[in-house]
Amino acid sequence: MGRAQIKERNSTQRTLEKILAGEGLQKKELAERLDWSTQLLSKRIQTGKFDLDEWAMLCNAIGVKMTWNITYSDGKTDQISIN
Repeated sequence: MGRAQIKERNSTQRTLEKILAGEGLQKKELAERLDWSTQLLSKRIQTGKFDLDEWAMLCNAIGVKMTWNITYSDGKTDQISIN
């Protein structure tokens, strides 16, 4: 596994753990809301690979809104919000 993959995984894991802590949820409860096993959720978090649709599903299950700030090469900015 390369450094970029490790960094991506750790970033995803830290982000989800911070969101769950902020909402007072455990991974087990999130897994139940997603109709996933706790093991599957833990494995997915460890790999750190979620596409935008999956992030939307996670945010919906947790009950939060996530916003990405986009800065284009010409300096213009935009936002993408989920939930």
